[in-house]
Amino acid sequence: MESLFDQIKGHLLESPEAGKYGTIESFKAGFPVVYGSADYPETLDENGNIVVQQLPDGSRSLVDVDLETKALTMLKSLTNPDLK
Repeated sequence: MESLFDQIKGHLLESPEAGKYGTIESFKAGFPVVYGSADYPETLDENGNIVVQQLPDGSRSLVDVDLETKALTMLKSLTNPDLK
C-alpha cells in the first residue's frame, strides 16, 4: 500500500500548478526553493545530491546537499556564472 507521503509526493510531481503555488508561497515567506531541472541533468540523478537552489530575489545556483547534516554547498552560481 502506498503511503500518504508517497501519494502527496506523486501528486506534487505530476501537477505543475502545485509546484508553482508552492514556489510562490515559499518566496512570499522568504524561503528558497530547490528543484531538479532538465537544463542541469546532474540535478535529475535520483541518487544524487545536486539541486538548483533559487532564492526569493531570483538568484539561482547549483548546490550539493549533505543529506546527513542538511548543509548546502554552492557549486556554481547560475545567476552570475563568474562566481565560483
